[in-house]
Amino acid sequence: MQQDFRPELDGYAGIAKEIETARKYGSDYTEERGRISRIIDRLHPSEIKLRVIEVIKETPTVSTLRMVGENRYLTPVSGRSIHHPLP
Repeated sequence: MQQDFRPELDGYAGIAKEIETARKYGSDYTEERGRISRIIDRLHPSEIKLRVIEVIKETPTVSTLRMVGENRYLTPVSGRSIHHPLP
């Protein structure tokens, strides 16, 4: 078994004391595991049911479709686009 060399390093005693204090008074973040992913999934779901409420003819070949979410609020992001091939 190798001997612990850390106590020989400069500043080790102070760092060890900070680690001990953090373990005693610090927060346990394991409860929050996955929290960021849940927030991102809520804001950027992989699929949203939409309903077209207005069609704006921009050019002979381009139209803008104004849509609302069928079962959820759409986050307000300017420039959002949906790419959907026509049959």
